Amino acid sequence: MIKKMKLKDIVNPEQIIGIIQRNVVDRPIADGILELTKEMSKKLLFSRQNQNTLLEDIFTRKQFDKIVNKGISLKNARNKSIQYVLSTSIYSKLISSVLYAGIKEYLLTENIVAKSVPGVSFLINMGRKAVNNIIPSLGTAVNNAIQNLIEKKTGDMVQLSQKILTEFLNEKQVLEMSDELWKSISKNPLSEYYNTIDANDMEDFITIGFEFWLHFRNTEYFQAVYKELVYYFFEKYGNESPNVIIEDVGISKEMITYEVIKLIFPGIEKALSLGYIEERIRARFSSFYEGIFQVSPNGSFINANPSMARIIGYDPTELRISSIEDIVKQLKVNHKNIENFIGILCEKGYVTNFEAKAFKKDGSLLWVSVSTHAVYDENGKIIYYEGSIVEITERKKAEETILKLNASLEQRVEERTRELSEALEHLKSTQAQLIQSEKMAALGQLITGIAHEINTPLGVIRGASNNVSNSLNEMLLNLPKIFKSLSEDKLESFFAMLNQAISNEEKLSSKEARKIRSLLISQLESIEIVSAENFADTLVDMGLYKDISPYLQLLQGQDASIILHAVYRLSGLVKNNRNIIIAVDRASKIVFALKKFAHYDHSGEKILENIVDGIETALTLFYNQINNNIDVIKDYQDIPKIMCYPDELNQVWTNIINNALQAMQYKGNLEIKVAVKNDHVVVSFTDSGQGIAKGIQNRIFEPFFTTKPAGEGTGLGLDICKKIIEKHQGTIQFNSEPGRTTFQVFLPINQSTT
Repeated sequence: MIKKMKLKDIVNPEQIIGIIQRNVVDRPIADGILELTKEMSKKLLFSRQNQNTLLEDIFTRKQFDKIVNKGISLKNARNKSIQYVLSTSIYSKLISSVLYAGIKEYLLTENIVAKSVPGVSFLINMGRKAVNNIIPSLGTAVNNAIQNLIEKKTGDMVQLSQKILTEFLNEKQVLEMSDELWKSISKNPLSEYYNTIDANDMEDFITIGFEFWLHFRNTEYFQAVYKELVYYFFEKYGNESPNVIIEDVGISKEMITYEVIKLIFPGIEKALSLGYIEERIRARFSSFYEGIFQVSPNGSFINANPSMARIIGYDPTELRISSIEDIVKQLKVNHKNIENFIGILCEKGYVTNFEAKAFKKDGSLLWVSVSTHAVYDENGKIIYYEGSIVEITERKKAEETILKLNASLEQRVEERTRELSEALEHLKSTQAQLIQSEKMAALGQLITGIAHEINTPLGVIRGASNNVSNSLNEMLLNLPKIFKSLSEDKLESFFAMLNQAISNEEKLSSKEARKIRSLLISQLESIEIVSAENFADTLVDMGLYKDISPYLQLLQGQDASIILHAVYRLSGLVKNNRNIIIAVDRASKIVFALKKFAHYDHSGEKILENIVDGIETALTLFYNQINNNIDVIKDYQDIPKIMCYPDELNQVWTNIINNALQAMQYKGNLEIKVAVKNDHVVVSFTDSGQGIAKGIQNRIFEPFFTTKPAGEGTGLGLDICKKIIEKHQGTIQFNSEPGRTTFQVFLPINQSTT
């Protein structure tokens, strides 16, 4: 188990306090910060944003109302504030000064006389000045008298102002004022609120704030506060992982990663594109690995650094510039490479990262990357070439190795692809065999019932054919005599009786048959028919018991017994023939369903099919198990044909129906619904069985998982069903609870043809 890293394991409160102390309290703040802040503030003050932005764009009415409502809710605090203001001497002096100024102004200019009589204000002012000139102290005395009078009434005025403020600041007044205030300010651009502030005022304000901060950060109060907060933070998060802190403030690791990528990587790419990083690396490491050289036009060294000597196989202490008279020849550089190098140099005047193969002093292989340019004199003649050289031998060897590995890898990939293709084909073949094997296993479970279903119509055919044979032999001998003995009226009654006997399909219970027989015997005896009991038995068997009045002349004659027996035999012939046809049709239907189920389509191509036909085929195979104890409720809506593999879908329907019948122990209701929903054909099978236990519901599609006793199930049925449905780009799902389990199959109407 990985041990969780705690915050206090990697840092402690004192370290954080030290960081704040050094970088917030003690760190000198450059004057440039103040100047920059002033410039930015002035820029903001006169910005286009302030001209175009309304107050309501950045401050919503909902936020404004929250502040107002909060102010209203602080009723006690509001009243205390009023009391505090009223109790101060400053407030009393303020009232006195206001009243004095008002009275003085009123007496001189605002009274009714001064307003209504022209020149009165002028005369009052003039008279006041004259009196002051004659008696200088009179004006002062008058002023003092007024102020003394006002001071005596100040207490009353304070109490009056308290009442006014209290009433003025009640909840209703505040709400009304706030509503009017919002209407008057919300539609104004921000510039209107700044139009009284000029650039100098803004600078003064920022300077005052800056000076306050310089003082405030050194106060004991500030230092005590931030220490208190740091200790509280560690008390809350000290035993937690740093991830918890990040999550608590609403920041995820994904957000951090995203922002780092967005910020850092573009900066790195920009620095790379401008050559800053390469320049820094080159400056840092060039002396370590890069050879620097100057070479004369004839190929001899003029100058070289120690790295150059090391690269070409010389000891820096033994390298003699004069000892290498022709670098190209002595390093055995390939002539084709030299021609390419010179061609580029002549065309551009410089060469960058030209790779060439050479040999060191000791004859060992050397690959280099050369960058160089020509240096000209004032007449345009080449003096020398200078540049740098980097050894790339190991890189070239690695590239060669990679090429070989790639070639080998491509060969191995090709071989592996071929093996996988063969394995895939084998897998497809195996899967097809597995589906067919499971189909045959299911067929094995059905075969007893199917054999019974085939034997039943065969037995009907056998019995009916014997009856037909016996009746036919007898009728061939007696029928001509009977027809010859009957009059035209009796012959017509004979055929009417025969037609009614043939058309009758009503089935009677034993109790109903006995009751009707007794009534017929009484009716026949009432008309003096001797063999009333035998006649009643025959008439009930033929279904001729509701109204025998049309046939009384046949039943009362001398040949009545022969005639009635002939009708019985002939109607039996027709009914037996009908039973043979039904039995043959039933057997044929079972054989067709069996053939269709066991069929395997080797073409591997989808065909257009109505899936209801496949469901009906499966139900036919289960006819014996369904019988009279299962009530099959069908709801087939109109659906389009879809491209599918019918043989494989038949396996799905058979498996689901079989599981449903077993879950119900062959007693209950089976609901089958076929409908269209969201471009899918949806097939639902719902049984009334005991349901699938919650503990195994997540495993029923696992291969070889089965809840059936050993020998009764392979555990492959639902797994194969799921694979077949997925092969059709569909899905299968289920919902199960005791008494109701539903499997739903979703097959897309429009799907690929492969």
